[in-house]
Amino acid sequence: MLKRTIGLFLTAVLIAAQILSVFADDLQQVVLTEFESSGAESGIIPDSNISWVLDDSGVLTISGSGYMPGISDNQAWKVRQDYGICIKKVIIKSGIINIGSNAFQYCRELRSVTVPEGVLTIDQNAFSDCINLVGIDLPNSVISIGKSAFSGCVGLINI
Repeated sequence: MLKRTIGLFLTAVLIAAQILSVFADDLQQVVLTEFESSGAESGIIPDSNISWVLDDSGVLTISGSGYMPGISDNQAWKVRQDYGICIKKVIIKSGIINIGSNAFQYCRELRSVTVPEGVLTIDQNAFSDCINLVGIDLPNSVISIGKSAFSGCVGLINI
């Protein structure tokens, strides 16, 4: 009887885990807001006061205030690259104080970045392997650039 009860319990746990994994995939879609008329997508960066908009021409605008946490590979704007929406330009608005680790890592079509005065740090791997990045204007407010922030940026000719 005990074995049967444990077996039923484990089966229920496995089923619940599979159901949760389906909902986890859908959670990414909940964070996205699609604007059908413009083809733009937008969202928020978890655990921050920062939002973003990626338009259909590949311009990613980041706005809000405060600290940008490290960005995971499942951040919506990075996931979109798998579907052909490539980031070509990044505009960071005033109010952001850092560029989070891994924020634009592997954004291979990224060509230019606008960083406003007031950004203090560029964290590790922020732009690593952005092979088409050719220029970034860093304001005088930047006091720290993290390890490998620009590694693999073979096209970078202007900082």
